[in-house]
Amino acid sequence: MPTYAWVSPTGHIEPTGEWVNPANVYDGDWDTYAYNVTVHDGWTVFIVLTLTGNMWIDRIRFKYNECVLDKKIDIDVYDVNAGVWVNEVESIYEYGVKHEAAIPMIYTDRVRVRIEGSPTDYLHEIDVEQVIPDTPPPPPPPNAPEVYRETKKEQKGQPVLLHTARDRVVHRVTVIKPWVV
Repeated sequence: MPTYAWVSPTGHIEPTGEWVNPANVYDGDWDTYAYNVTVHDGWTVFIVLTLTGNMWIDRIRFKYNECVLDKKIDIDVYDVNAGVWVNEVESIYEYGVKHEAAIPMIYTDRVRVRIEGSPTDYLHEIDVEQVIPDTPPPPPPPNAPEVYRETKKEQKGQPVLLHTARDRVVHRVTVIKPWVV
C-alpha cells in the first residue's frame, strides 16, 4: 500500500524579480503571502517552486486571494519522465479559501504557478502530496502518441478539459474540492 505525505516546496526560481516575498509561498504558514508587482497579458509571471528531488505526487493544495473576483489560478507540474510541463489546475476558485486538487499521479521535481489578475493578488501557499508507491508506475514509452481531448467550456469552480499533447504543455482534467481542516 502506498504512503502519502504533504510536502512543501523547498525553494523557488523566479528570475524576473517580479514576485515579492516568494518564500512565503512555501513557508508552511497559510496566512503569509507573496504577490507579483507586474501583470503581463492579464497574468502574473510564473513562479517555479522546487521540491527536494524527484517524487511522485497526486494532489496539490493551495490558497490564493484576488482583488477582482472570478480570476483563475494556473498550476503546472513538470513531468520529469516526459520532459514537459503538465497543466494540472487552471480554473476559478473561491478566493481566500484553501483548495485541494486531485491530479493523475506524476513524477516531478517542481511546480509552477501564476495568477490571472492584478498586482494586488496574493498567493498564500502551495503544497503537494507525495506518494511513495510500493511499486513505482512505469515511465511512459519514449515515443508515446499524442492524445487530444475535446475542449469543454469552463464554469466557475469546475475543472476544465483542455487539449493534451506529449510534445508541449499537457492539460489534464482535475477534480477540485475545497480543503477542510
